[in-house]
Amino acid sequence: MALAQAGAATSVHASGAPAGGAVATPPELRAVRGDGAAVRVDGLADEAPWRDATVVTGLTSYLPVEGAEASGQLVARLFYDDKALYISARITMPPGRMRGRLAPRERWNNDDLFEVMIDPFLDRRTGYAFTLSPYGVQLDWTIVDDTWSDAWDGVWDSATVRYADGFSVEMRIPFRTLRFARSPVQDWGIGFGLYSGARKQYDKWPAMSADRGAVFAQLGTLRGLQAVEPSRNLDLIPTAVMGYGGSAGALGEFAWDDVVLARAREPGLFDPGLDVRYGVTPSTNLNLAVNPDFSQIEADVDQLEYNLRFPVALQEKRAFFLEGVSLFETPVPLLYTRSVVDPLVGLKLSGREACWTFGLLSAWDQRPAASQLAEARERSGFEDVTGKDAILSIGRATFALSERSRIGVFIADKALRDRGTGAFEGRNDVASVDAAVTLSEIYHLVAQAAGSYTQGGDLAPNQAGWFTSVLARRRDQHLFLELRSQLLSDGFRAESSALSRVGVAQSSAEVSYRHAGASLPVPYLEPALELLAIHDLGELALLDYEVRPSLSTRLGLSAEVMLYYQRGQETFGRRFAGIDQVGLSLEAHPWNSLSVVIEAQAGDQLNYQPMDLFLGTSASIAAATVVNPTDNMELEVRYTRSVLWRPGGQRAAEVDLYYGKAIVSFSTRWAARLISQLDTFDDTLRNSALLSYQLSPGTEAYLGYQDTSVLASEVHVIDRRIFFKGSWRWQP
Repeated sequence: MALAQAGAATSVHASGAPAGGAVATPPELRAVRGDGAAVRVDGLADEAPWRDATVVTGLTSYLPVEGAEASGQLVARLFYDDKALYISARITMPPGRMRGRLAPRERWNNDDLFEVMIDPFLDRRTGYAFTLSPYGVQLDWTIVDDTWSDAWDGVWDSATVRYADGFSVEMRIPFRTLRFARSPVQDWGIGFGLYSGARKQYDKWPAMSADRGAVFAQLGTLRGLQAVEPSRNLDLIPTAVMGYGGSAGALGEFAWDDVVLARAREPGLFDPGLDVRYGVTPSTNLNLAVNPDFSQIEADVDQLEYNLRFPVALQEKRAFFLEGVSLFETPVPLLYTRSVVDPLVGLKLSGREACWTFGLLSAWDQRPAASQLAEARERSGFEDVTGKDAILSIGRATFALSERSRIGVFIADKALRDRGTGAFEGRNDVASVDAAVTLSEIYHLVAQAAGSYTQGGDLAPNQAGWFTSVLARRRDQHLFLELRSQLLSDGFRAESSALSRVGVAQSSAEVSYRHAGASLPVPYLEPALELLAIHDLGELALLDYEVRPSLSTRLGLSAEVMLYYQRGQETFGRRFAGIDQVGLSLEAHPWNSLSVVIEAQAGDQLNYQPMDLFLGTSASIAAATVVNPTDNMELEVRYTRSVLWRPGGQRAAEVDLYYGKAIVSFSTRWAARLISQLDTFDDTLRNSALLSYQLSPGTEAYLGYQDTSVLASEVHVIDRRIFFKGSWRWQP
């Protein structure tokens, strides 16, 4: 490999070696210092510093088929100065292949993406990714152990220029946006990627393979960053929420609320808040949220919520909980942040020092969610939380024994207090230990054990419990094999989690094989088999089982199809055997202006009503279509239908969900949105309108309207709100 001296350009090909041969060892680049003040970030990269920058060329296909022809050609350049890392790239592809649209930040729908991956600690497992679409739409990610989270919002500058045969990008990533060690000379991991929406293909530099482990374990090395100082950032983000609305009273008549400027522990006309983020050390962050507005700008899409055996786990969308959440993850998840509904105060400390990663989270929740546990033999005291506050405290730490092994601990405490008197109402404590090791890059062994003690107050007995979990996994570019076993005692409770079942021994196995080659009429075929068995932990009687073979493939370049058949048994009240279901899923992006997703299933289905228990037949379909009539407009329509029949063919239930959304983007900062949702199960119609402005992460403004109506003989409004939400990110 040709490495130039500092201050001269370095050129490295896709393989990470001189043209002609690929090697498994990470390629190396020499960091070049340049004059960043001379660069105007406009997407053209025509200033003098770019001529002396390090040059990287070439891409290699990574997904869905390794080693296939790259979807485009790449020439990237990078240099740095005292304050930032500068990156430019020219992506060339056949005319007509490029896909993209104008959209707000982090809104992506199968657009082409140029990607920069950075590992500042060079630990081959953590870091950042910065991506740009041809229209300049930014997305950024944090990565821990190849788990990518887009919750983090970094502040960085970028611009793009589109051409008939591709696009060019220019980035300025301030060092204060990154976390890295303090050292006179830095070596970082570096990599580049290109996603093609037309081909649904990921290409990477350097050349990567699932046979060699995670993506960040295979990044190249950028050597010789000198005199780069990490920053202890202080971000102050004051927020202001102004809202007014009304609701229907006991007689069903809508009335506007009394005007109250502000009130303690309840929203008023004006509701201020403050978010403080401080870099305690270059790699440790403290986040304090006082009276945070944890409302979501976009509500959860309606889901089928009838005839459920276990509660639905909702996706987290709130930035306070999403940022750094990977530090709190355990092999069996013990933190479900959506159980924290309306905190008055939130505190989070997260970071890493040497081989340690750690996180502390505490929240005073004024409206906690009830327990997710179902079918438990004993109550925990967390089933009814009406009129109660919850104080939640979480601690998590991991220690890296080597690059391929780590151990970790997790503790959680959740206490209930009467909101009026402050009297003790219940407490749940959990302690867990876990360990993970990677062997030969493709073998992973994970183990976890935990214990809990629950005080149910006056509503439930005190109880203790435990659980264990063991997982073994093998994954390379063709074969995936996973074996898992979990034991959960009757007395185990984790009220900070979404755990829904205890008193069982659960075993599962999954195997799949992806075959790709020129001999196939399709890009790949992937048969798979999943097995699941659940036994009663005390009697070891078989309660439930599933056997599920499936086949996945790609049709053409942009349509993926999966078919499955499932046979099993369920025990609910009594045992039901011979339960058969079939299903399919289809995801297609045939054109830049159209995306389609369809999921359907049919077969035997239990009615989970103890007073009306039967094994009937069900059929359901969920379809979603996204249409882009113009480069700056998006129309999304979703439809879900589910029908349940009794054994004799009589219809027992029928539900339809309708969802429509329209977004018009005037720029990457300004956008307008309309949403309407209709649920025929509870006959409700929800509408919302939003005008948004996002200058940068943390400096944002929203003006919105929303209402909820009941559909009877006529539309009857039961709730109506207007609101303004603004925040300003100040970095002294």
